[in-house]
Amino acid sequence: MIRFRYIYMVVGLALTLAACQNKKGETANAAGSSKAQAVVTIQSQNDFFTTTNKLQSAVAAQNLVLLKEYNIQAMMKMVGLNIEPFTTYQIFHPRYGKSIINNDPEAFVSTPLDIAVRQNSGKVTIFYRKPSDVYRIFNLPSSLTSELDNEFAKIAKAAASK
Repeated sequence: MIRFRYIYMVVGLALTLAACQNKKGETANAAGSSKAQAVVTIQSQNDFFTTTNKLQSAVAAQNLVLLKEYNIQAMMKMVGLNIEPFTTYQIFHPRYGKSIINNDPEAFVSTPLDIAVRQNSGKVTIFYRKPSDVYRIFNLPSSLTSELDNEFAKIAKAAASK
């Protein structure tokens, strides 16, 4: 059972990687938002490892919790795909969970939130889906989703800067 879940996760990540390589402008969700509107992409001024270290520090500086780190490069190697360094982080904090529980507990299906760092042709990018877009279909206060948008913007900016 555990092996099946692991294989399912690796296949899902392979599909996600393929989706990341689609052309800009394709629809990102049923609401019709384009990927360019829903996904924030920032080019880092640092190498991959400096960017990931700065990102982890920025998460802590924003008083968020780094829940999980996925080494996408290693997972893809397991299915025969050699890619440059690529890591995804799941981030959240219980203080936001309180507002979610009080307003729309079903929003936990989209929690925690993800942010990724990828090296491609020597260039390092940070990308994430705006929390306001992730939670758009739920009945959450805009003050919460705007605050999360700001938190993620600060994290990405800190990780990308020299």
